[in-house]
Amino acid sequence: MMRRKRFIAGVAAAAMLAGRRSARAQFAPFARQLTLAVSVPLSGSLADYGNQILAGVRGAIDETNRFSPSPEIVFGMRPFDDRNRPEIAIANAQIAAADPTVIALIGGLTLDPTLAILPACANASLPLIIPTITRDDLTARGYHCVFRLATPDAAAGRLAAQRIGLDVRPRATAVVARDRGYGYDYARSYAAQTRADKRRADEILLPPGPPDAAGIARTILAAKNDFVFIAGTSADLGSLLPALHAAGYAGGIGASDGFYDEETIRTYGPLLADAWIATSMPPLERAAGIALQLADLRREVGTVGTLTVFAYAAAQVAIQAARRLNATSRMTELRALQESGGFQTLVGTLSFGFDGNPLDPNLYFYRVEKDRFVYRTAAHPTSFVL
Repeated sequence: MMRRKRFIAGVAAAAMLAGRRSARAQFAPFARQLTLAVSVPLSGSLADYGNQILAGVRGAIDETNRFSPSPEIVFGMRPFDDRNRPEIAIANAQIAAADPTVIALIGGLTLDPTLAILPACANASLPLIIPTITRDDLTARGYHCVFRLATPDAAAGRLAAQRIGLDVRPRATAVVARDRGYGYDYARSYAAQTRADKRRADEILLPPGPPDAAGIARTILAAKNDFVFIAGTSADLGSLLPALHAAGYAGGIGASDGFYDEETIRTYGPLLADAWIATSMPPLERAAGIALQLADLRREVGTVGTLTVFAYAAAQVAIQAARRLNATSRMTELRALQESGGFQTLVGTLSFGFDGNPLDPNLYFYRVEKDRFVYRTAAHPTSFVL
């Protein structure tokens, strides 16, 4: 009898153990983690911007892990603070490259630290995915590990001039930018395209230092320009807007993506009611198929700005590339980014040329109405925006 009881107990224990093994097999631990490194300023005066990028990457990773079709891979994030200093950015890239789980690096925020890490990324075959830097220098040095999401300045200048030329038809445009500074390539391209379209373009390139807004306004009126395009930031060149208004200028106003922010609305909103503000940021409320992702991101981070959205899209590109070729190394990830077709992201379908720039760059135009930007049109038609 005792032997029979022991036999029954043994069978029951075996059955229980088998059930536990089955459960473990059903909910197996993740076999592998793939990491996205992020190198941006997380301290100092630019920390708020860096944290917006961090929030976007984290949001895309969380969304992927929650709704992943396979429990065999989990995506993670490894943040680095580059303090907006090239030497720290280089060290960050080297540390990221030494981590075998890191398949891509997302960053940076400004041009100089990002240019500094290009050799380190190239030597390690580490893909560098850049959410929002538009300066042409970024992809002009022959590194094939770089993938830029935003429309580069020269392409943006051309697209903006074409669209505004068709819709506004100005006779003579004054294009204002810093000489060799931010917006320079944009302004030169805008002016060149305007002249190619048989319209007059006067370039006003400003030296360093506070701009003589009143003097510039007088120059524009004396030249009988009926449109002014400002390639720069509202913090730097926004003072030209009230100066033009005070001088009696009655023509059109256009501006580059440096004017697409809430501070521009607070400071110069009434002066931009009929403006043409060009940016890579699409009108997300009118975008097809992203409503659930956008709602989830807003619940997670609150206000969703351009940096957060493009960082989210950068992480989506990295994750989709890894899945397409079942990447387990950065070499496979790099090949997937170089060879794959379009990636479906929060800012539309993205694909990259051999130089790392978007293959089909676009711009979206806004005017200001009270306390918000109101969508006008795109540089060219896209099925992404309804």
